[in-house]
Amino acid sequence: EEKAKYINSPESAVFSKGRVLYRLKQARELAAKTKAPGLVVAEGYFDVIAFERAGIGAVAPMGTALTEDQLQLVWRSGGEPIFCFDGDAAGQRAADRALDLALPHLGPSRTVKIALLPPGEDPDDVFRRAGPEALKGILAAALSASDALFAREKARRPLDTPEARAGFKAQLREAANKIADPDTKRFYLSDLLSRADAALRPVWKPYERGAPRGPNGGPNGGYGGGYGGRSAPPLPASAELTAKFAAGVRVKDPERYLRAVIDYAMAARFAEWLDRLVLPDAELDAIRSAISALTGAAEPGQPIDREALARHLQHLGETRAAARLSRWPKPSGAGDGANRGEADLEAEWLALVTREVVLPALKEELAELRPLADTGDEAAFARFQALSREAREIEARAREVKLDATTNDLVA
Repeated sequence: EEKAKYINSPESAVFSKGRVLYRLKQARELAAKTKAPGLVVAEGYFDVIAFERAGIGAVAPMGTALTEDQLQLVWRSGGEPIFCFDGDAAGQRAADRALDLALPHLGPSRTVKIALLPPGEDPDDVFRRAGPEALKGILAAALSASDALFAREKARRPLDTPEARAGFKAQLREAANKIADPDTKRFYLSDLLSRADAALRPVWKPYERGAPRGPNGGPNGGYGGGYGGRSAPPLPASAELTAKFAAGVRVKDPERYLRAVIDYAMAARFAEWLDRLVLPDAELDAIRSAISALTGAAEPGQPIDREALARHLQHLGETRAAARLSRWPKPSGAGDGANRGEADLEAEWLALVTREVVLPALKEELAELRPLADTGDEAAFARFQALSREAREIEARAREVKLDATTNDLVA
């Protein structure tokens, strides 16, 4: 029954609230003076006053949610505005709405950032408590649009089931697909989905020495949980292995591998490995980028064919890469000497991946485990045996697909 703090005036031909912003003229002048990359968009009038007292150009909607027209006004004053809202639930909802409003318009010269104030405080509280530098610090820590989008979708659900993890990636894909600019959309898809894969990848806990535990975690002998109920040793990040990951892996005929992922629908399964291939020219790199973008945008299980890849390259203006794609020989079935079947090619991919990336890491871990195993640590000895078997299996797979015999041909 309390009276409203203020009453919004109605829309009229004279005053259209969705087309104007509070203190826009003064904010533009202040932003030009301070050479700010964009204006601050706050929730209300008193927030704007606090920012202006701190020497920061800010605007606010006229008592309504931010509109399309207001967003365009903000962008005319700088391509990198910061939405700064209260740190409560209402402020988070306002930030989400503003981000969704901006998504379709993001591009090389248009983006947004999101900053949230401490819970229970507004800009005037921060200004009075800690001065203008505190407000400037909050703005300096603002999240980019991609960071804010990723954090929002990741926080919306527990990611403890396969369905939830698939839903998380689907939401990221759906959000990125709203972006109209094709290059920006492609980079958003690649960035968001690669971050999702990294976030969803299991992380081993540090290895701990201790008494053996039983199958149910009890100290009755045996090694419950795989390795005594204890966490496996971490993979050491040696300078050699780090350099190998950074440099990628060079193969003699990378174009053949690109053909294989399209002709045999292996793009989704080998996306991370595909990104590590070192490609000799810009045309192949453009084809690889197009494969990654289409794979990220596709529904789960939907393959990418040559026709879709060619259309995407033409749309991006990559005419030379599209022409090169058109010259690829048609795929042949298994048994053909030039183009083997899907099973053979996939086996070769797996062998190459494990041998060039996984095997060096296993060997480093085995070197770490050997001293512990030699001193009688039963868990370390069991892990050493398991990893030794895995290393031998990797080498056996490489021999099966004749990687050993053709190393000079396949790996530069």
